[in-house]
Amino acid sequence: MTHIKAISSASNPEFKAFKAFHKIGSPSFVVEGKKLIEVAIQAGFSLDSYWITDASMVDDFHIKVPVRLIPEKLYPKISPTKNSKGPLGVFKKKKPKSLFFQENAGRFLLLDSIQDPGNAGALVRAGKAFGLDGIIWYGTTLNLYHHALIRASAGASFLIQHYKLDMTSQTTGFQILGTVAKRGISLDKFSWPKSFILCLGNEGHGLSESIEEICTENISIPIQENVESLNVAGAGHVLLYMAQRNI
Repeated sequence: MTHIKAISSASNPEFKAFKAFHKIGSPSFVVEGKKLIEVAIQAGFSLDSYWITDASMVDDFHIKVPVRLIPEKLYPKISPTKNSKGPLGVFKKKKPKSLFFQENAGRFLLLDSIQDPGNAGALVRAGKAFGLDGIIWYGTTLNLYHHALIRASAGASFLIQHYKLDMTSQTTGFQILGTVAKRGISLDKFSWPKSFILCLGNEGHGLSESIEEICTENISIPIQENVESLNVAGAGHVLLYMAQRNI
């Protein structure tokens, strides 16, 4: 039977340590909500502890890790969202792998300095939905385990492989596709290659110079002249749909 430890005070050392972990960062991250916790467990993430406001929640996943029962009035102090009552799971992070171009044929989405976790999460979700082989992160300080990114991805961030770009490797076997507004090959005329890296840039500044330099083609989505560009998440959905449709 799972052992449940009740915590009734915000001055409890374990509760205070949990709050500090939120602020300073750690090798662990939090996932809130039964559905997302279930996806993380199924994806092979290791659950360290489980925080609940109702003892009945402990039966959800046959929990075999430390369970902490706290009153609802304390839960907002550790919750990453508003108006939630849990449950909340603490998991161990996984480090992204390095992507070596010459060793990995396939279809990838590169996110270059994306700032908004909601945009990033939506793009990760689209990447999984349209059958990509992985997400490549470059030039960004965005936390891959940010709760808003996890929520926006609907758990897809747990199910797709993540990579860091190795800029020293050769680009053999890949077309590296930049996305630009109105000065690339029109999407409706573009022939998608079998293996590619599709690069999407920062919300305000677009692709960085270092990524632009390695792009072999640039693509543009045809839109009305009086509209500057699409939101990066919206553009990503359009591009990935067309990539899936034309391969």
